[in-house]
Amino acid sequence: MSSSAGTSTQGEPLNATALNRQLKVMQDRINQLEAQLQAGSGAPRAKAGEGTPKERKRVKLSAPREFDGQQAALAGFLIQMQAYLHFYEDQFASEFEKVTYAGTRLVDKALTWFEPILKDYYENGDQATDFTKKVLNSYADFTEALSRVFGEKDETRRAQERLTHLRQTKMHFAATSTTTG
Repeated sequence: MSSSAGTSTQGEPLNATALNRQLKVMQDRINQLEAQLQAGSGAPRAKAGEGTPKERKRVKLSAPREFDGQQAALAGFLIQMQAYLHFYEDQFASEFEKVTYAGTRLVDKALTWFEPILKDYYENGDQATDFTKKVLNSYADFTEALSRVFGEKDETRRAQERLTHLRQTKMHFAATSTTTG
C-alpha cells in the first residue's frame, strides 16, 4: 500500500501498472463491503465509543384505527392509512395488498359495505364485477369509493361554508381591532 497518492512506502514514484493494481484491490474491497451491507450479514460495525452512532432500530408504527363508517372519522382514517402504507411500502407488493390491508381496518357499517366486494372477488375471481376489480386493484379507487359512501355528500359546499366562516372571522377581528385602537 502507498502512504500517499503517487508514492510507494519507500517514497519512490509508482508506475501506472502499480497504481492500477492498487486501485483494483481497493475497488474490489469496496464492492465486497457494499455487498455485505446490502446482504445485512457480516457488515463491519463500529465499536461503542468510536464516535459512530449505534445501528438504529426501525420505528414501529401502530396500525391505523379501525374505521366504522362514521363520516367524521373518515379523513383521519384515510390519512393514517396513507402514512402507514407509505412507511411500510416495502411490505405491500401490490395495490391489491394495500386495499386488502385497509379492508382489515374496516368494522361495522364500513365492513358491511366492503364485505360484498371481497365476497364477489373470492367467489368469482376473474368473473367478479368491474366495480369489484376496480376497487380491489387500486388503492386510489378504493379510497374514492369509500369516500363516496361515507364522506361528505357535498364536499364543495362544505368547503365554501368553511371559507365563508373564515372570512367572517377575519372581518370580525379587523373590525374589532380598528374600533379599539
